[in-house]
Amino acid sequence: MAVEVKEYIPPTAFEKPRWDMTTDKSNVTYTVKKSFDGFVFFEIVVDKGQLHPKLQGRYTSAEAAIQDFIKHERGMAVTQTKQRDIKSEARKKAKDGAVHTEAKELLREGSAD
Repeated sequence: MAVEVKEYIPPTAFEKPRWDMTTDKSNVTYTVKKSFDGFVFFEIVVDKGQLHPKLQGRYTSAEAAIQDFIKHERGMAVTQTKQRDIKSEARKKAKDGAVHTEAKELLREGSAD
């Protein structure tokens, strides 16, 4: 499963319950938390950017919100930001590997004397 519930924060006197979720298709952290309207509804929010219109709204339980997010995530494409980060990481690894192989060749050439 590509969705990971990173953290569950239990309710306290000052804070309402909250579930932080991540996915390998996006860099955004999705949070299911109790809405601040005084009713018993839950909502999904993101730490940056805008939430997809299918996920906007209020849910009667946290489980329903999490299940709706998982269903949405299955059909979600990898975001452009995530693709850029993956390609950047691959280029960085290739560059680091190329530097190390050149240094090893120079050491071999120098040790022949």
